[in-house]
Amino acid sequence: MASSSSAAASAAALEAVQVLVASLADDSPRARDSALAALREIAPLNPLLVLDCCATVSRGGHRRFGNMAGVFLVMASAVRALDRLDAEREFLRKIAKIATAEIVSSKDFNVDWQRAAATLLVAIGSHDPDLMMEEIFLYFSGPTSALPAMLQILADFASAEALKCWCQAAWVYIGDASSGLPFDDDVMSFMNSVFELLLKVWTGSRDLKVRLSSVEALGEMVGLVTRSQLKSALPRIIPTMLDLCKKDQEVAFTAAHSLHNLLNASLLSESGPPLLEFEELAVVLITLLPLVSVNISKDERSYISKGLKTYNELQHCFLVTGLAYPEDLCMFLLSKCRSKDEASIVGALGTIKHLLPRLLESWHTKQTLLVEIVKSLLEEQSLGIRMALAELIVVMASHCYLSGHSAELAVEFLVGHSAITDDDLNDINTLKNEYFQDKRFEMKISLAGLSELRAVCEKGLLLLAITIPEMELVLWPFLLQLIIPKKYTGAVATVCKCITELCRHKLSQTNPLYTEFNASNEMPSPEDLFARLLVLLHNPLARGQLATQILTVLCYLGQLFPRNLSLFWEDEVPKMKAYISDPEDLKQDSTYQEIWDNMIINFLAESLDVVNDNVWVISLGDAFARQYDLYATSDGHSALLHRCLGMLLQKVDDRIYVREKIDLMCRHSSMSIPVNRLGLAQGIGLVAASHLDTVLEKLKNILENAGQSALQRFLSFFSFREKVEDVDDTYAALALMYGYAARYAPSTVIEARINALVGTDMLGRFLHVQHPTAKQAVITAIDLLVHIYFRKTCGRAVISAAEIGISFPLQRRDQLLEYVLTLMGRDQSDDLVDFSIELLQTQTVALSACTTLVSIEPRLPMETRNRVMKATLGFFALPTEPSNIVESLITNLIILLGAILLTRSRLLFYFVPAAFVLPNRDSLSLGERIMAYLPRCADTDDEVRKVAIQIIALFFNISLSLPKQKTSANDIDLESSYGALSSLEDIVSIIRRASVDQIEVFHRVVSSVCILLSKDELVVLLHSCTLAACDKVKQSADGSIQAIIVFIIRRGKDLREADVLSGAVDVVSGDASLVTILEKSQLKRTSRKDILVFSQHKVLATLFLEYILSILHKEPVATNDSEKGEINSESSADDCILQATMFALNAFLRGGGKVGKQAVEQSYPSVLSALILKLGGLHGLAELGRNELLRSLLIAFQSFCDCVGDVEMGKILARDGERTEKEKWIDLVQEVACSSSVKRPNEPWEVVLEPHVKVIDL
Repeated sequence: MASSSSAAASAAALEAVQVLVASLADDSPRARDSALAALREIAPLNPLLVLDCCATVSRGGHRRFGNMAGVFLVMASAVRALDRLDAEREFLRKIAKIATAEIVSSKDFNVDWQRAAATLLVAIGSHDPDLMMEEIFLYFSGPTSALPAMLQILADFASAEALKCWCQAAWVYIGDASSGLPFDDDVMSFMNSVFELLLKVWTGSRDLKVRLSSVEALGEMVGLVTRSQLKSALPRIIPTMLDLCKKDQEVAFTAAHSLHNLLNASLLSESGPPLLEFEELAVVLITLLPLVSVNISKDERSYISKGLKTYNELQHCFLVTGLAYPEDLCMFLLSKCRSKDEASIVGALGTIKHLLPRLLESWHTKQTLLVEIVKSLLEEQSLGIRMALAELIVVMASHCYLSGHSAELAVEFLVGHSAITDDDLNDINTLKNEYFQDKRFEMKISLAGLSELRAVCEKGLLLLAITIPEMELVLWPFLLQLIIPKKYTGAVATVCKCITELCRHKLSQTNPLYTEFNASNEMPSPEDLFARLLVLLHNPLARGQLATQILTVLCYLGQLFPRNLSLFWEDEVPKMKAYISDPEDLKQDSTYQEIWDNMIINFLAESLDVVNDNVWVISLGDAFARQYDLYATSDGHSALLHRCLGMLLQKVDDRIYVREKIDLMCRHSSMSIPVNRLGLAQGIGLVAASHLDTVLEKLKNILENAGQSALQRFLSFFSFREKVEDVDDTYAALALMYGYAARYAPSTVIEARINALVGTDMLGRFLHVQHPTAKQAVITAIDLLVHIYFRKTCGRAVISAAEIGISFPLQRRDQLLEYVLTLMGRDQSDDLVDFSIELLQTQTVALSACTTLVSIEPRLPMETRNRVMKATLGFFALPTEPSNIVESLITNLIILLGAILLTRSRLLFYFVPAAFVLPNRDSLSLGERIMAYLPRCADTDDEVRKVAIQIIALFFNISLSLPKQKTSANDIDLESSYGALSSLEDIVSIIRRASVDQIEVFHRVVSSVCILLSKDELVVLLHSCTLAACDKVKQSADGSIQAIIVFIIRRGKDLREADVLSGAVDVVSGDASLVTILEKSQLKRTSRKDILVFSQHKVLATLFLEYILSILHKEPVATNDSEKGEINSESSADDCILQATMFALNAFLRGGGKVGKQAVEQSYPSVLSALILKLGGLHGLAELGRNELLRSLLIAFQSFCDCVGDVEMGKILARDGERTEKEKWIDLVQEVACSSSVKRPNEPWEVVLEPHVKVIDL
């Protein structure tokens, strides 16, 4: 199996290469170039395959293959890539024959394929020079036109890095020679001549490439010439090399490599002392140091980048110098570290880092000087210096150069730069004025540089803690000091990781932590550490897995805390770590921060309970109090600190201590910041659990001091808005504190106080707040107060209490509802700031509070309920954006409306049987309602369709749960109905998907509705389908017509002829499927098809129209007993005939064509008179609630207007046709008559008065 797959792959590769080689001769230049580039990339991967394919197509030469130049260039690339073992002589000879044959095919040597063939021969010569020479020499003897070409090939071969390669081979030969001079006098004379030529002539060329090639060759030759010649050449060659080192990366690397060879031959030769004194080298070193700083930054994308290669060559130059003059070089570098040139400082630090491990013994006496230099540079602001210094510190620490106070300073330096936060990286002010001042190397500091500096320092700290045992004495317990300061907050994750590694190592050696910790007086107390780390747990998604690292280090530091506490942490910490173990999963929960903060508070509460030591708790409280300055008030950490201190004060019995700490919490809070305000309120609430009187006393004092008179507040509107917002913030904070005090305080002591609070007008003072966040705070406080008020008996909100039959009336509930509704509205005078999003958030919170208020006793009065619904129902019309806020608001609104419905009927449910409470099914008016929503199920808007289907499903879901009247109970099959309802609910779940067939969905909805409707409901639906069939949206109208057809076909046996006809009349003008309906209703004689035949016959058209008008005149308008509300069978029959007549007239007018229109024009007065007379009678029926006949007549009347081209009359009918007031229809008749008389002034009117026309007493 493996062999077959390998063979298949080889065959595929062969075919691909053959296609590419064939493409070299393509007519398109672009295709040829692409094929050439692709083959050159493939050649190093499989050179033999490429050579075989190219050799196959090259046998006929350029006369048979259109692009031999491309073939030879590809072959040259493949030959260069050949391995020595694969470069068989006979194979290469075969290829050389092909190339030489192509070269001698022309007298000139300017043809592209000949030059490409020469390139191929040069490539063969790099593997086998003898073979190439033999091939060329064949054309040297005798007269031949190819001689110039062969000479050019020799020149190309000689210039192909020949001298460099020869020198490298000579070095190898020297290394292998046993003794004596490796070269004779002639060779040395030639070498000296070449050296002088390159040095004195070619290195001074203006051509950069010539100078670079000369310097490169000289770099290889410096070890082959005599020392005297080399010494005389140094003043000339060193400046040239240094000048080239300042060029771009490609040039600088070659020049640096040659300089390295030169210094190596000059300073470390075994033949004698160094040819240069250190003072003479100073110029070289001064030039190279800034170059080191430029190339010190490594390319992250490639570790073999030219910049890194150049940096290494420059460091080799310093290493050679250091091996010759170690102390002099050390002092030189230290002096440069004291200079003002930042580029030189960076270069010197990088060089010391590189040389320190290699010159360790030579520089051992300079240890003190090196440490002092490092200490003096710790305060430098240059990013380049700090980066180089951080790397140097790690190297010095690994070689035991750091100890004592200097080591602590170095560690603090690394920690300080590990504390760079992401906010610092995004703040442009962080970079201000931090750049190299030397204009030659001016380099603006980038954000990426700061990030790299942070990464270097973090890795350096971990290396010190993990891999260097000698640093343990420095790091422990010194690192504990660096957890507390505010400026090192960003590095706490890395510091905790280092401490964890140190503790793990110490505990493995059974060394106690507490002894060393207690030995230092500068160490923070365990209580300070616990307080600091606990608050820093706040952000579970912080960089470096901060929360996980803190929890881990707490367990390892357990020896510093009471024993019971460490045992408790061993059980609880894994649970907390499990919750935050998957950050991506955690982000999916929008409430993760609230849950996590609650877990921290519970963790603290249980820890305090486990310790059960009042002295230790007081000490921890003092630690919390000392750390307020470590956090910004706008940060969530400060809010968590409020809650932590509040939980601790809950465990303290000293009232004076509690009062002092409450004052401290208020002083260090910022009531203008919502996050901090909420944290303070929750903290004060936690204190109230044990010290309610103290808390209420404090809140009363705040209220008295912060309150403004009505006049002051009014005047503040005309001065500074900040004053208004200050009062808003104070009131918002006070409201929240009252609310959370009620939430956390014991119900046995809070009930009377909260009742008094609600009973006073104190909450009314909070209604004047203007800012949306302040309004949200006050609403939240009201919600908390109401929820907690009833906690005494059942331990839950009053909603749950009412469900079990317990009544807890809140006497001023309606007033609180008014407060919430007032705060929920927008302040129309507030035009300074756009609070649209904040307003939506306020309304969302207010709806939640309203739900709580309407769910409690006493029973919600009708007036209050209407007030709430009027204020909230308009939210359904909100736009969909911003979606996250609007969706939450609508959800709260639905919950509120559900709560209103529940509270209205809850009392009846308990004391009255459901059969007497629930309305019957008929009260839903399903026929009319379903017909109203059915067109929307076929609407063009996706959202409209979805909502309409959901509403229909909800209607039938409710209807099946309601009692039915005996007359309609028998015609409903419950089993089929529940099956259809289940199908409808399945459709509701399907429509939420994007890829569904909307036509299929509509058909399924119609099928389900057809089963679910009772007979009476279906009849009402058919009598109400006119508007649906004439819907403005064509797709909806078509869908309605199709639905009516389905209803009549499937349920026709349950219907009367009049019911079917009513549905047929409504849809006749909109659908060609009327024939099916008429067949089903046995009205074939009046079918559309027959009527069209009559209307298009020249003789019968006029006769048929006269017949219709005669029936219209003769047929009376059925009256009914409006008091009894009954219609007799004779009247129903008359209505059916009248419906059929108007249907026939409508069909005649719409489908008669030219013949039918001519007949109408001839009978214009008769038709108009008949329609107007019938219009008056049917308006009387419509006023009594029977609209079907009037609508049918109006449809026929509109068809008449369209037929005779009277647009103005049609507009009058469309505007006022269905208005049933007596004065209105009389005006309508007058306007129609006036319109006709204006349009046709010479047309005689035919007034028909029949004794059968009955005028209805209106």
